[in-house]
Amino acid sequence: MIVVTEMKVGNHKVSVPEGLSELLNDSWVVKGKRNSVVNEEYDRVVEYKNGHFVTKLIKKVEVKQSVRSAV
Repeated sequence: MIVVTEMKVGNHKVSVPEGLSELLNDSWVVKGKRNSVVNEEYDRVVEYKNGHFVTKLIKKVEVKQSVRSAV
C-alpha cells in the first residue's frame, strides 16, 4: 500500500491532497491491463534518503517545437 506523507515542489513543502494515496494505489493495481496515467504522464525516481525509500513522481513536460512559416 502506498501512503503519501510529504510533497515538495522544488524546495517548498506543499500539503498532500486528500485522496492522493488512494488514487495512486488504484492506479498501480492491475485492472484489465490498462495503462496507468501515473506511468504515462510521470517519470518515477526512487531514492534512498535518511534510511527511507522516497519515490518522486516528476511530471513529464511535452516540448512543442514552434514552426515558423516563411512569409
